[in-house]
Amino acid sequence: ERRRGKLKEFDEGEIKDDDNLPVVANEMEEKPSFLENEDPFHHIFHLYRGKEVGISSSKVKESMLRGDSKHQTCQDLICKVKAYVQIVPESEGKQGARSRMALISHDHLAPYRELSQEYITRIYVYRAFNLSPRMHLGNLTCNPYLKITNGQDDLNQFSNEKNAAENDLNPLFFQVIELTTEFPANGSLDIEVWDSDTLGQDVMVGSTTVDIEQRVINKMARGEKEYRRLLNSTMSTSQGLILVKIDVLTAEQARQIKADTLSPPQFLDYQLRLILWSTYAVKFPQLENRGLDVDQKLIVTANFDGEKGQDIVKNTDVAWYAAEGCADWNWRMIFNLKLPCKNPRLRIAVWDENLLDRNEALGEVILNLSPFFKKCLLEKTPKTKDQRRLVSFEHSRYRSVGIGTLKLEMQMLTKAYAEENPAGEAQNEPNVDPFLPNPKRNSPPWAVGSRALDWLANRRALVICIAATVIVGALFIPVLYVAFASQ
Repeated sequence: ERRRGKLKEFDEGEIKDDDNLPVVANEMEEKPSFLENEDPFHHIFHLYRGKEVGISSSKVKESMLRGDSKHQTCQDLICKVKAYVQIVPESEGKQGARSRMALISHDHLAPYRELSQEYITRIYVYRAFNLSPRMHLGNLTCNPYLKITNGQDDLNQFSNEKNAAENDLNPLFFQVIELTTEFPANGSLDIEVWDSDTLGQDVMVGSTTVDIEQRVINKMARGEKEYRRLLNSTMSTSQGLILVKIDVLTAEQARQIKADTLSPPQFLDYQLRLILWSTYAVKFPQLENRGLDVDQKLIVTANFDGEKGQDIVKNTDVAWYAAEGCADWNWRMIFNLKLPCKNPRLRIAVWDENLLDRNEALGEVILNLSPFFKKCLLEKTPKTKDQRRLVSFEHSRYRSVGIGTLKLEMQMLTKAYAEENPAGEAQNEPNVDPFLPNPKRNSPPWAVGSRALDWLANRRALVICIAATVIVGALFIPVLYVAFASQ
């Protein structure tokens, strides 16, 4: 079958799994050591029967049930043929062609003749990533389950439809499946991910096909973890990735070699402490307002969405009169979470607070915490620190416009260590590790000594006039009301 290209170029061993073991970044068929051992018979040709290309008999039956006579003929896949095709110069004649084919047959057919015994194909399915969602009651999601086959008999098929995951685009399978295998009848292994729909018909999300016979011929029957693309003939792009390992064992080897025990990763309790130190040069993203300072009311929010539907949202207090968009925060945010998590992202946004309307979003930054979390799980220390750094805000509609920066740092603590060494939110007690002093800011307008009160204090005549107007109005309004009511 035609190659579909590589996922991405990686150095060998660059990709690691949860246990820090190397994983094949592409399909095993793209591995250089696999390609070096390929024999000429690895090409697979599909043989079809019928007249109209691309129309299967199942679609013809469906159209006939609907009363549609448009498709009366079809083209069905009859079988797959693994063969070697060689073009020989006409000058060599038939005798030359036969001699060439004799050499090929002598060198390469012997391994196929040895594939007469029974095998066991052992498939380890770990997880899938970024599955393409389907519509369920108005929501785009997926209820994935597995179908794995290498033949028509029951011993060559597996399905976990009854245990389909719910609303999960990154499902954890962690299953070991064994299928009886005889060559050449069961030489092709299909791994499919389906979407379960209780109100409609199940739909295949995507599938990947493995030539397990070729793996035995290439002496790579014992596989490695590999990422495989899930493809769908109705779609032009990959529908997700699936992480698997495939071993092809003789019946005797299968009895002697026990299958690895797979279990989903153990979730560990951690506490993330995010410290916001200060913002610098925060500006309005709109070009027409670029000359205006955000000199009124700044607020910062942080949203951790590690699990779908379980967002943890925190916010700072309001920094009044933040001249030129600069404000000190010295603010601690605490997130209690479990590792590993599916979406290790932290969304930090800066806003211009509006007392009478919705806050205006000035910019945001999305931090991928996956490397930091992996470091915590690998080091297995009670406390892991991420260095203090500056991150830049940007606005989705003004990508090329600088919004401002935020200085922050992070700490990750195990639950036990966090309970032994507690810290308070913001500057609350216990204010330790690190100690956060009260930020140096301008006071809000109602505070004694604020800029607003100072402005009013320097304009006593105006204040007296306003007070007199209010008192006179309060006295005369009832009199006017009684006068008009009596008329």
